[in-house]
Amino acid sequence: MDNATPNKTSKGAREVSPRVGETIRSLRTKLGLTQAQLAGTELSTSYVSAIETGKIRPAHRALYFIAKRMNVTISFLTESPESDAEAESTSNSGIPIEEET
Repeated sequence: MDNATPNKTSKGAREVSPRVGETIRSLRTKLGLTQAQLAGTELSTSYVSAIETGKIRPAHRALYFIAKRMNVTISFLTESPESDAEAESTSNSGIPIEEET
């Protein structure tokens, strides 16, 4: 498999919805985070941007990291929320945000 091909997953991996980027962006903005703050030291800002714009689908490791940063489950990110109220009820209290220098 060509790893450079966007919107592909590795063999045996569950397909990630193309809407996952929309969900990540929506929640990130509701939590008041920049792409750089969400990316932290594990991901690049351009990678977060590419996920949010649907240019790429994130690897499971990236989904895990993003979900942990936003204090939600991977399922929350990969399955569209039933309503905005569900996303609004999510707290950012567990997010360690590094200060930009």
